[in-house]
Amino acid sequence: MTAQILRAWARGRSEIGTIDPVHGPAAATLLAQNRMLGLTGDLLIQSVPTAEVIEIVQDFRRLISQMNGAGLLSMRRLMTALRGLSEPIVAYKGVVLQQQLYGTPFARPASDIDLLTRPSAYRAVSCHLHSKGYVLDRHTDTLWWRWFLAEQQFRDSVGSQTVDLHHRLQQPGCPMPRRTERLIGCASPTSFLGGEVLTFRDDHALLVAAMSVAKALHHREPAGRYVSDAERFLRRLSPEDWPRLRQEADEMGLGRTLDLTVRCVDVVFATIPASERRGILPDVTDLALRDMVLAPGQARWIRRRELLRALCDKPLDAVSAWMLMAASETARRASGAAPANRGTL
Repeated sequence: MTAQILRAWARGRSEIGTIDPVHGPAAATLLAQNRMLGLTGDLLIQSVPTAEVIEIVQDFRRLISQMNGAGLLSMRRLMTALRGLSEPIVAYKGVVLQQQLYGTPFARPASDIDLLTRPSAYRAVSCHLHSKGYVLDRHTDTLWWRWFLAEQQFRDSVGSQTVDLHHRLQQPGCPMPRRTERLIGCASPTSFLGGEVLTFRDDHALLVAAMSVAKALHHREPAGRYVSDAERFLRRLSPEDWPRLRQEADEMGLGRTLDLTVRCVDVVFATIPASERRGILPDVTDLALRDMVLAPGQARWIRRRELLRALCDKPLDAVSAWMLMAASETARRASGAAPANRGTL
């Protein structure tokens, strides 16, 4: 039922017919876990107009309004704080991305603001944020956060949202892009809240969404929102754009990450052209992969090492990525940080 609603929403349909009301609350909960209930709530209510479903949708939308309203205020303060800084800083995910993709900054709950800068500029940007009243969260001032996660979290004195400052994309356990400098160098200004912020160009934003899909599957978390983002970018492609996207992904070392994301979009939304469908993870059925994306708690999972091997473009990349993941886990334990989701390695 959840996939039926998502496919109808992706196609712009206003109704999907009557559905057994018994399944309504479960579908609403699953859509909320994937942070897609705000976008699909009207369609769900039209199909299952029960008081319980309506209440779940309304509660979720109130949460979006509260969190993203705070996020917009935090983003406005941050844009002011970053004025005059010479180093390029790219804003991605959160309310900025939602405005780009869905035409509203209230598409789904956003709990933080993600920024990317060059490794060489990271210290200068951190000091600049500190000079503007942003305080580093002490629990992120560890080797594990700084080097393995490649980010630290800051808060200002009045904002409720965290600012995550990154100097690299993707975390251990998944392939990382080879050319982060190119991502930043190709970013362009986008109008937002009466000013401008740097954002990734569309093909790079799609690859970042693909990395988020891979990361969510690695951690066995609901990935519906990231698959939805990828679907929105993919639907913009012309037949001539697909080969260019493939070339860019291959040069970034993210060809297989893109393949997996395209297949996830296909099994969830069924909007991929037949000529562009991908056969990655052939031993995983479409239904099993859809469960991995939308309902990880119910899915039959492959081992993480199998997922990593499938995602790496070259066998040697898988060995390097596995060693980095093991080193990251050692550093995490040394820092006393909470463990990632457990599962069969």
